[in-house]
Amino acid sequence: MRIIKQLVGGFSLVALSLTGYAQSWSQIDKIVASDRQPGDYFSSDLQTSYGVSIFGDYAIVGSPRDDHSGLTNAGSAYIYEKDANCNWVETQKLISPDANDNDYFGFAVAMYGDFLVVSARNDDEDENGLNYMSGAGSAYVFQNTGGSWVFVQKIVASDRETGAAYGHDVDITARRIIIGAWGEDGGSGVPSATNAGAAYIYRWDGVTWNEIQKIVASDRASQDQFGTAVAISGEFAVVGSPRESEDVNGLNTMSSSGSAYFFEFIGGVWTEVQKVTSSDRGSSEYYGMSVDLDKDRAIIGARNDNQDENGVGSLTAAGSAFIYHRAPGGSGTWNQINKIDASDRATGDRFGFSVGISGNTAVVGAPLEDQDATGGNTVSGAGSSYIFEFNGSSWAQSQKIVHGDRSTYDWFGVANAIYGNGIIVSANEEDEDDSAVPTNTMAESGSAYMFDISPSPATQPTVSASSLTFCPGNSVTLSISSGTLNDAANWQWYTGSCNGTVVGTGTSITVTPGATTTYYVNGVGGCVNPGPCGSITVSATGTSWHQTSHTTYGDDVNNDVVTDAAGNVYVVGTFIDKTTLSGGNNPDISLSTGVGPQSASFVAKYDLCGSLIWAAHTTNSKDNFGNAIELDENAGIVYIAGDYLSNLTFVSACGTSSTIYSTGNSKGYVAAFEMSNGCPIFLEEVVEDVVTSLEAIAINETNGDIYVGGFAAPSSSAPHTSYVHKYSPSGGLGGLVLNISSNNMGAYRNEVKDLDFDEVNNWLWVIGDFEDEVEFFPGMGVMSVQIPGTTTQDAFLLAYEDNGGTWSTIINRRGNASLYMSGEGIAVNPYTGSPAMAGTYQDGVNTPFQLGGVNNLPSFSGNNGYLVYFDLGLGSGWSKYANVSGSHAYGTAVHADGNYIYFSGNFNRNNVNIQSIGNFPYTVSGVPLNYNHVFLACYEDNGFGVWGNVTEDPTTNTFKHESKAIAAWGSGKVYTVGNYYGKMDYFNTSGSPVLVSSGSGDNAFILRAEQSNGDLYKTLNEENVASNELTVFPNPTSDIVRVEMTDFDPETPYVLSVSNIAGQVLERVTMTSADAVIDLSSYNAGVYMLKAENGEEVRVVKVIKTE
Repeated sequence: MRIIKQLVGGFSLVALSLTGYAQSWSQIDKIVASDRQPGDYFSSDLQTSYGVSIFGDYAIVGSPRDDHSGLTNAGSAYIYEKDANCNWVETQKLISPDANDNDYFGFAVAMYGDFLVVSARNDDEDENGLNYMSGAGSAYVFQNTGGSWVFVQKIVASDRETGAAYGHDVDITARRIIIGAWGEDGGSGVPSATNAGAAYIYRWDGVTWNEIQKIVASDRASQDQFGTAVAISGEFAVVGSPRESEDVNGLNTMSSSGSAYFFEFIGGVWTEVQKVTSSDRGSSEYYGMSVDLDKDRAIIGARNDNQDENGVGSLTAAGSAFIYHRAPGGSGTWNQINKIDASDRATGDRFGFSVGISGNTAVVGAPLEDQDATGGNTVSGAGSSYIFEFNGSSWAQSQKIVHGDRSTYDWFGVANAIYGNGIIVSANEEDEDDSAVPTNTMAESGSAYMFDISPSPATQPTVSASSLTFCPGNSVTLSISSGTLNDAANWQWYTGSCNGTVVGTGTSITVTPGATTTYYVNGVGGCVNPGPCGSITVSATGTSWHQTSHTTYGDDVNNDVVTDAAGNVYVVGTFIDKTTLSGGNNPDISLSTGVGPQSASFVAKYDLCGSLIWAAHTTNSKDNFGNAIELDENAGIVYIAGDYLSNLTFVSACGTSSTIYSTGNSKGYVAAFEMSNGCPIFLEEVVEDVVTSLEAIAINETNGDIYVGGFAAPSSSAPHTSYVHKYSPSGGLGGLVLNISSNNMGAYRNEVKDLDFDEVNNWLWVIGDFEDEVEFFPGMGVMSVQIPGTTTQDAFLLAYEDNGGTWSTIINRRGNASLYMSGEGIAVNPYTGSPAMAGTYQDGVNTPFQLGGVNNLPSFSGNNGYLVYFDLGLGSGWSKYANVSGSHAYGTAVHADGNYIYFSGNFNRNNVNIQSIGNFPYTVSGVPLNYNHVFLACYEDNGFGVWGNVTEDPTTNTFKHESKAIAAWGSGKVYTVGNYYGKMDYFNTSGSPVLVSSGSGDNAFILRAEQSNGDLYKTLNEENVASNELTVFPNPTSDIVRVEMTDFDPETPYVLSVSNIAGQVLERVTMTSADAVIDLSSYNAGVYMLKAENGEEVRVVKVIKTE
């Protein structure tokens, strides 16, 4: 059989497994005291069997003759804990708080759950350190508190007496302790008898261990030594009386034949229910010198018994043991099932010196047995132990175990303990340390040996991938599709080779390879050798993520962009006549109005690799425009909003929408599509006035309500006013629920430009701009520009609490421009509800949006982009600008994603200065012209500038790039969309231009940058991958989500928190390794925010929980 851990150079551990039993036990460790000394008798006192105990991954070992603190034989105990590699590591040394010479603390030990008990059999003082009685004995209880065992109580007999040997043996079960005192003379209501013995039972009341009963034998007599061995399990107890001389009827005296007594807790009293003796009793057998109990099963040792299991074959002191089962029922009888002995029994082995039982397994020590597990290599008194298993009808030996560094008179097996799959065996007179080649001999220092069921390695797994091809820089999820861990602890993944470079653990991992890569996985840990590897190869494709349309006539533009929790990207825009959307790894999709050079709306979905999944567009319709997009991920719906002039119909690969009609003036529309396939769900009109333009859309992710806004007028020549509509879609748009409107205050224009909904506070945020003055309904009165006659236009900022059927006005403020200011974009931090606003201004702006604690925007010539963020919790905020010396910059869009704010816009003719980040070039070949380029910036929500980037015109001076919208995905990507002509690239990148337009007009674009540094991602050309990138999968999920982070630093662990859409934190998990699992199975279906923070960095990912 395979050896898990070789302890001794030149020695191999041998264990004899008998046929017919599947499980095999192997030595996995040898333990000694870290401060071992000669004569400590670590693991049991001289010729006693009570010094070891095991429970789960903890073990305790007594060392009753340990000298410490200047005291001789004061005694101690040692705590060991099994680590992930099955090494038993000493974690704590226990000593009594009132230690004295010759206390023998550690004489007997027992542990269960979070409590352990250690006896000091020779202690002389009571629980208060008073009332000296020589050798009265005591015990000490410790509790596991946060991984440390803390002293909680000293206990003594209520009727303590000199020489009682209280604590000769101890045992513990849930909330109960039993302590034997074989030298106790006084009876429980009966006359005194020298060394008749007693046992004491204690119960934990949640605060204190209280003695509840003293028990004695019903036929007690002098020198019986009742209490020499004790065991307790639940409401059953057994007490050994090895020098008792009568049979179960009090007859047939045989000196020191021994007996044991069963007690049960009946009616609140521990009552003796049965006396048992050896079925083939003989004098001086010392039946009952060792006992153990597990629920309804008991084992009792008779170490000096001469007969075999059949009562014949006499060998002096070969030893035996007896196993009992309790018959079912309230007054069940304990029936002897088997008498057991060693398969290679010999004179003087002392089989039964120690016993242990757990479930269907028992262990019996024979500390003076001489042969190894094969019956050879005789070493006098080396010792052995024997494993027995219950096969359903009887108990039979399954294995003999010995230690790997056997030597003369080690007394291996003098004490045993078993719990579940763990056995600890004492060798209290063993002399060497636990080094690979045991040395450092110290006579009778003692040791113990840990055994476990020989584990089975994992089988070879088969592996699947979410995709066998990928775009470099994008993620692929690898999963175990079949395979069994057996006794291995986890699946481990590698690159390079099997057992090569570790890249993750778990049944599935998400990887971001940069090129075609083979991944290997096998089962490891759990004290087994690594299993055989399965493997899978994922192949890189050559397609760039970035996508463009290819117009054949007129201009294309992407006007808005959103991402879903899985990282898919959705855009809405407009094309003229005909265009083609690049398909990436999928086929291109061509769009046509069907009626020639008319403007038409389109919506499209791209996957993580930039491959086109589906597209829908209007056909056979007059001019119409796709302006805004939003997702209801709970319902699986894409909403788009825009304008149309006449009849309007959408078509996709899976169907055609209904048709709506206008009378020739512009009207708004909302169209809904299936997120998965683009199938139309509904198309409905939005009307505020004769002329209605729909510019913005927002959604309440909690309940699916949508909000749309824009401008309207009674005629095409009249100044337009603002409006917002609220709807509660159900199969269709449904009727108007709430409305916000404005007036034109004497023919002055105003309009809504953008909306966002704050689920934390249940507020709708609205941004736009106005001329001279405006009043909103509901609102807070007339809003006027700061300097009438000078200020040509100002922005406005509104916030309304949605009460279901009514609005409550929260904020109604102007931008506060001195000359000019537009309100182009608004985004709400999904975790805090704090808003970020973007747009353009001229001259200066004092206290932007009249928000206290926000710094002024300085005065520059020309147009300048601005970004304003206001922290609702702090009641303060900050502003930033983008400025071009001698020319113009324009703020167009903003996105808030956890602790990061993303800002985009346009600039021309000269370098752009992005405040707190730096200067970025207006790169062209030749003399700069007026064509716009795009800038992109990232700030922390405290205003700290993180990075910036700009597009460049790499070959001429006539190409234009214009940003319309921005979105970020929580796992590391930032997307900008808009329109361009010619060639387009980011400045912070390398290689040839990413996009090249076609046709005579503008093309629509999507460019992706990295959240970590703003660099453009380009296929096979990415130098910097996002540091500490957070990956969450599966998402959406019906139960668990796995969170993984690249470049995880264990010195700065992340705290993961899950909150609902209202911002209430539901749970927190500390991420102490590169991956963590969070169970959402008990959560209601809906949207949740997963936040990861380490004190320096914060990331927020939206998680969708499904039913």
